[in-house]
Amino acid sequence: MQRRIAGPAGRPRLHVGPACPAVATTSGGALGGRAVLQLPVTTERRRRRQREDEQQQGWRRADEAHAEPQPPGAEQPQPARLAAAPTVAAAPAPAAAAARHPTPGSRRRLLGRARIAELQAAAAEAAAAAVPEAAPAADAAPSAAAAARRLTGLITSAQSWRDLERVLFGRRQPEGGLNAIHASAALSRLAKLLPKPEAAGARDAGVQQLLLRLEALVASLLAPHVAQGPAQGPAAAAAGGSERRRQQPNQQQQPTQQQQQQQAVALQPQQLATIVWAWGTMRHRPDPGTLSLLWRASVSRLGRHTPQELAMTVWGIGRLRQRPPPDWMAAFEAASRHRMWAFKPQELAMALWGLAELGLSPGDAWWSEARAAALAKAPGFSPRDAAQVLWAVAALRAPGPREWADGLLGAAAARGALPLFSARDASNSVWALARLSQQQGQGQGQERQQQQHAHPGSPAAAGESAFAGWALQLLAAMSRSNVKLASATMRDHANILWGLAALRLQPPAEWAAEAWRATGDALARAAPVGQQQEEEQQQQRQQQQRQQQQRQQQQQQQRQEQEQEQEQQLWRQRQGQHTEARGPWGAGPPQPAGASHQGGAAAGACSSVRSSPGEPGWRAPPPVDERDAAHLAWAAAAMQQQPGPSWLAALWRATLPALPSYGAQAAATLLWASARLGGRPPMPWTAAALGAVRRDLANLQPQGACMLLWALAALGHRPSSGFMRDVLARLQLELHLLPPAGFAGTLGALGALRYCPGGTWWDACWYCLAPAVPEMGSRELCGVACGAAVLGWAAPPASAAALGARAARVLPAAGPGPGGRLLLALGRLGWRPGAGAEGESLLRACAALLCSSGSTSSGSTTSGSGDGVGSSGGGLDPPTARDVVRILCGVRRLGLAPDAGWLEAARRALLAPRASPSPRDAAAALVELSALGAAAPDAGWLGRALDALLAPTAGGAEALPPSLLDAAAAALAAWPGAAPSEAHVRGLLAARVAARAAAAAEGRAGGPGAFTVPADAMAAWEALAARCAGA
Repeated sequence: MQRRIAGPAGRPRLHVGPACPAVATTSGGALGGRAVLQLPVTTERRRRRQREDEQQQGWRRADEAHAEPQPPGAEQPQPARLAAAPTVAAAPAPAAAAARHPTPGSRRRLLGRARIAELQAAAAEAAAAAVPEAAPAADAAPSAAAAARRLTGLITSAQSWRDLERVLFGRRQPEGGLNAIHASAALSRLAKLLPKPEAAGARDAGVQQLLLRLEALVASLLAPHVAQGPAQGPAAAAAGGSERRRQQPNQQQQPTQQQQQQQAVALQPQQLATIVWAWGTMRHRPDPGTLSLLWRASVSRLGRHTPQELAMTVWGIGRLRQRPPPDWMAAFEAASRHRMWAFKPQELAMALWGLAELGLSPGDAWWSEARAAALAKAPGFSPRDAAQVLWAVAALRAPGPREWADGLLGAAAARGALPLFSARDASNSVWALARLSQQQGQGQGQERQQQQHAHPGSPAAAGESAFAGWALQLLAAMSRSNVKLASATMRDHANILWGLAALRLQPPAEWAAEAWRATGDALARAAPVGQQQEEEQQQQRQQQQRQQQQRQQQQQQQRQEQEQEQEQQLWRQRQGQHTEARGPWGAGPPQPAGASHQGGAAAGACSSVRSSPGEPGWRAPPPVDERDAAHLAWAAAAMQQQPGPSWLAALWRATLPALPSYGAQAAATLLWASARLGGRPPMPWTAAALGAVRRDLANLQPQGACMLLWALAALGHRPSSGFMRDVLARLQLELHLLPPAGFAGTLGALGALRYCPGGTWWDACWYCLAPAVPEMGSRELCGVACGAAVLGWAAPPASAAALGARAARVLPAAGPGPGGRLLLALGRLGWRPGAGAEGESLLRACAALLCSSGSTSSGSTTSGSGDGVGSSGGGLDPPTARDVVRILCGVRRLGLAPDAGWLEAARRALLAPRASPSPRDAAAALVELSALGAAAPDAGWLGRALDALLAPTAGGAEALPPSLLDAAAAALAAWPGAAPSEAHVRGLLAARVAARAAAAAEGRAGGPGAFTVPADAMAAWEALAARCAGA
């Protein structure tokens, strides 16, 4: 095939063929004097193709000549004569030559056209004979359809919303009015013309009016379909259609003109989907009545939607955050499930995203089909689609989280697409992986979690490690790109940090430092925004007031000048000089443009001022989104690599302007994180956070209520009784949803705040606590028992027995610190073990705690709920002196009777090298050992214990309570063989005097043991003095 390069007159035209030699000849004359460079053609096949091309061009020119429109009075060709239209006489010369010598291809085309024309003519004659009165309507139908198509073209080519408004409502509408095609095309075009929906608040009033007019048009188009009768589902509609076809197999009814018009304007699935998509894109929330019409009109048509139309529909509804009725959702679920395998990856991502935004999760059968289809098409998912699907699956808590993550991310890794994930895609994926990991671990109890941490090869641990592995791969791919790190927004950092903290992963130190620095800078930039906006608003208000005063002064000055000029004119008229003084402008000087409408101009200026951002009624968007702030704060408190105090101060400053509008859950999270990071937020910030909780208390989740109470206890902030009553009343409704750590944090916080709820709340708490006891660790048990004991509320016998039985199981692996606190808490709660095997098992567990020498164990694990309240943790470290004292006190309170060997182990642990007893611990240990019936210690142990007791008091660094010193003296006197030295006895007496002086300095002179010594204590002191004198 040759390629012709033709130029203007006087320039050569080159014919080039792929196999032509480099020899050219020039010819003229027949070409009109133009030089032609012709290369010879070597094959007959190319010549034949050239002749066929010339013949086709001739036939096309002939067709165009016969297809030209005729004048209005000309006679239209009859259908029977259409076959004779392309005759040889009417064709140009090349076509005529080709007709005299037709090729096989042109002959076949000629015969085909003639046959088609004959069939069309026959059909037209049959239709005219069957319905004679429809001929005028058939003539008018093409003109109406052409007008409707022209209007559609004008709509799609509009360059602005004003052009679109003029096309739709500023011209003569076609016959029949605007139809569904026009409405859908207009909304689609408007969605593409308008800016992002984030600027919807700043849209012109004309845009809003246009949207309302289009909404009214859509409602008028939907109303006839709703009025036709009750909506039918897809299956019912299909069954009704098959029944009608069965009853009338051979009857073909011709529609009337009205029915044809209704079919022309009927809302088709594509138009319905386009309308909803456009509304969602523009974030235009229609009126509830319009939405009701939409649900009722579209529910029966969902079965005819294509996968793309289904995806567009649910995506638009998700953007609008408008939940459809249950029957509509059921019809959508059925229609999308039957077409699931026809969904493209992008369409499936759009559908899942819309469902996640609505918070509507389909049934298990739907999810099974969706998972199978998505995993089969996983290699075709783009990074953005894969991230959206993972996010939606995590948000909707879809079944099979491990399969979703491995299938989508595994396919992306297999084709090397993980480095192609943008910062937003990686952040959404990491967040989704953390949520999926939590969902998979929610069915695991405390023992299974302990097993998976102790045995990394278990199936449960493998599941968590898989999610963590994918998160680390995404983080590594993102860290290798400086562009992604630089383009990451605050939300991207918040999602990644929250996901890593929830997965209990520690990122590299460099990456964590960079993340905290970037988020700190973003918070610092956002912090002055609120203050700067207030200053700018104040300046704008002052400037507007000054401008208004200047306008008023100018108007007053102009009125005065006019009055003076009028007085002068009157005086000149009286003097006969008015002709010369009047001038060309008449009675007065020329008025400035618009001067006669100054009142209207001022009103217009005021109206524009009211709609400007400087008006006090205008509210600026929040500097930091509450979701980002809550995620950042929680991650900062939960991770080991925590930010510094400056970061926390920047968070307080950045969130303060919008904090009163935050949700209760976000405000509670911010309070909890501030307490966990050791900060003391300013009182205005704390008051704003508590105000946000009170305002949105109905949406406070149980987890958030636990975090709030724990934060108040840690910050030492005691709110009002009404606030506590409201929070506990909200928590009481969902106590059964609390995890074990939630019960521990709640009761521990109530004990620290010294706030005791009513009896009804306690009854509900003990009832809901019973199912959670088998999953509690040592810290959870300790928090529950301590909180209830501090408030003086005894547990029911069944609850106390369950707590004690669980404590006996977790105590051996709890560690000396948690174990000692647990024993002491159970003793204060009032639980008593049995005299048989239960008490002996507790004593053996306590002996193991006393003899521990630093071997680690992970029997007490962190809670997987992600709230960080009351989580368990610890190992079998060597016991401290405080731990030994707690164990001794707990054993005494539980009524156990240890033997001499057990007590000797306790004495050795108390003065171990790493025990480091304080004066209070040494005094308490003497008291507890004596109360448990221990034998008199040897002189060496007793001397070391008394040295530890008296060493700080000799320098006046610490003064022990008088009652504790009296109890220690009584314990020493109770051991007949114990003979303390004279220095120790004098030191104890000096400590008692120092305790009296300290009590007097603190204003506790009225205390019973400050100035007077009880009789039994005085007897003990006298016995010690006599024993010392006898020695």
